[in-house]
Amino acid sequence: MSSTSYIPTRAKEWRLPERNGIDSLQLVDFEVPKPGVDEVLVKIEAASLQYRDLMLAKAYYPLQEKKNLVPGSDGAGVVVAVGPTRYAQQHWKEGDRVAGQFTQMLQTGKPTSREVMSTALGGGWDGVFTQYRIFPAFGLVKIPDSLSFEEASTLPCAALTAYDSLYGSGSHVLRAGQWVLALGTGGVSIFSMQFALSSGAHCIITSSSDAKLQKAKEIAGENSERLHLINYSKTPDWELEVLKLIPRGVDFVVEVGGNGSLPKSFASAAMGGMVAAIGFVAGAAKETFPDANGLMLSFGGVYRGILVGSRSEFEEMIQHVEAAKIKPSIDKVFKFEELKEAYRYLESQKPPSVNVLPPSPANRRAGPAPTHARRQSGMPQHMYSQGYVPTPGNSHTRRPSVVDIAADFLGPSGPEQLAKMRQHGSKVEDWIDTYSRPIRPWLPALGRFLIIVTFLEDAHRILTQISDQNYYLQKHRGFPWGLSHAFLYTNVIMMLACSALVMAKRYPEIATGGLFGVVLAQGLGYGLIFDLNFFLRNLSVIGGLLMVLSDSLSTRKSTFANIPSLDLNETDRKKYFQLAGRVLLVFLFLGFVFNGKFSVARTGVSVVGLAACIAVALGYKAKISALFLVTTLSIFNFSINNFWAVHSAHPQRDFLKYDFFQTLSIVGGLLLLVNLGPGDLSMDQSKKHM
Repeated sequence: MSSTSYIPTRAKEWRLPERNGIDSLQLVDFEVPKPGVDEVLVKIEAASLQYRDLMLAKAYYPLQEKKNLVPGSDGAGVVVAVGPTRYAQQHWKEGDRVAGQFTQMLQTGKPTSREVMSTALGGGWDGVFTQYRIFPAFGLVKIPDSLSFEEASTLPCAALTAYDSLYGSGSHVLRAGQWVLALGTGGVSIFSMQFALSSGAHCIITSSSDAKLQKAKEIAGENSERLHLINYSKTPDWELEVLKLIPRGVDFVVEVGGNGSLPKSFASAAMGGMVAAIGFVAGAAKETFPDANGLMLSFGGVYRGILVGSRSEFEEMIQHVEAAKIKPSIDKVFKFEELKEAYRYLESQKPPSVNVLPPSPANRRAGPAPTHARRQSGMPQHMYSQGYVPTPGNSHTRRPSVVDIAADFLGPSGPEQLAKMRQHGSKVEDWIDTYSRPIRPWLPALGRFLIIVTFLEDAHRILTQISDQNYYLQKHRGFPWGLSHAFLYTNVIMMLACSALVMAKRYPEIATGGLFGVVLAQGLGYGLIFDLNFFLRNLSVIGGLLMVLSDSLSTRKSTFANIPSLDLNETDRKKYFQLAGRVLLVFLFLGFVFNGKFSVARTGVSVVGLAACIAVALGYKAKISALFLVTTLSIFNFSINNFWAVHSAHPQRDFLKYDFFQTLSIVGGLLLLVNLGPGDLSMDQSKKHM
């Protein structure tokens, strides 16, 4: 765990052990937990109260809820500790100002299962009416520096619900000049008004109170000339008043009333418009339930249930809030210990905004904003490596062979030790050759397939997550619209075409060169060049590609006509590619050795693995060493990178899946090494000439 902040051992939180109303709330002590794998500890600086919280306390809420719940869906605070894993530490650091995502597992798109919806804060999962809370690293978003913690705490539910109502449907997205009808002056309706007016649209607000309508006008500020107010107590047939303002009907209705207001909402809407169903505060007697089928047929538009929004939409909304300089409206602030009074105030007043409850004397440290290196949806993560040119030795001095270097490294008894090692190694090699003979004919094809499998998986990932990929490139990497599409589809075409050429053993220079270009382009495009883990992994992938090229050169007699080539014959090119390939292949295992927590077992495997890596790089008993690395990497790949055991909505699944397939590619390169041998520039080959 990473932290330099003071963190108490115990703190306070509100619990709802029963659903018998506001008095069921209990303030209790709890032990402050430490963040674990992919977790972040947040000190909650402010939380806001929603009508949903009141429904939960009274057992009116229709969705899944946790027993003995910590209520509250909306909160903002500061990161005080980060768990020990790569994902959490890449995304967050101590001092970051954050808010919790309402539905923790809803990262992008729309909910696809009740299991995802059951991760809503203050419902299926414990909420934010607490002084400290552990969040999954993927369950937070950065809040604008322009907003206080109190203001930012109003965003996760009410603001995001309003935003999704107006911008979250692919077929109906609010544009300038359109009309929005927002019922009431609650948090969702006020945010809907602010989003509509900031987008150049017109907005109609209804309320039974002239004072609340006037408050809404004050919030609208300089945009109030496009705001229209209707007091439904004075104008019971308010839908007719709406049609006087805009005879064709409004484009969007933010419907929070439910059955009690639904017929009038449909009557107010334009043909083909949208009614966004959000709440049911108006209620209705059972005998007055509207004929939904008849209303839909006469309306001809979309009646859409709103379930807040995803994390990617939350980030998008925050950009809108910052660009439009939207300031959330706060009606009243209560102390953390006064939560019951806040509930009663909400029950009686139904204010035009939510109530903010700082859990303690607020710590107003505004830490630097986190840099989001990538989205949780799983983007391609290849890296590239620039080659280096060794300094030429003195041309008048004999260059030492790899055998000389190894013998000097081992000291005065080096040659004798090497001789003994060769003797034992030769026996193992004979055993391997004998028992691997039945599968030897299949090793080249299997090795080539495993090498390209990470590129095939990347192509599949891009095609199935194309909208997420475009969003990341445009929002976080600054790609213009159109260029991001061209970048992604070019990568997909290159990966599929070059992978097919690798398997067919056709045009090997073009195939491996194209895949190397993909590694280079994606390293630059996704900004992953300086990540050490990805750098080491992709060095190994490049090593595998060089082994593919070596394998192809071993069966070819000449290069392409009219294509310039190095001033080397085919044999020289092959041996240099094999040397570079086997050296680069070991970098993945080096990344494994130097990352993670060390145990006795891991230390033992690491020591033996390092010896195998050195042997592969030097070309000493390279087949045995490569086979050891193949076995070790395969065991760890299936036991650690088991993405199939992780829920499909969990962002970590994409990281594990990426690691799994890239490790398979490196195993493929090592299998080609087992089949081809280390090449001429190796100790194994040098000993034959001694």
